[in-house]
Amino acid sequence: MLPAILTVSLSVLVGASLALFGIMERRKLAASIDSFALFASLAVVLGHLLPHSITALGLWAIVPFALALGLPTLLERALD
Repeated sequence: MLPAILTVSLSVLVGASLALFGIMERRKLAASIDSFALFASLAVVLGHLLPHSITALGLWAIVPFALALGLPTLLERALD
């Protein structure tokens, strides 16, 4: 569990520092950072959190994961 926490903490620290220094204004770099953040978070969830949840709850643990994965996309489309 410690590697997962360290990965998330490092990702947040890097993302916040890049936003603080104004690097997010460059669209190509921002897209790359967004992609990295998405894949890093998916790696943590799929590699560490979801297997533990499935062990504890069974396949029902996939339902909140799927909702959390699709809800931001639906909200973004609704707001545009």
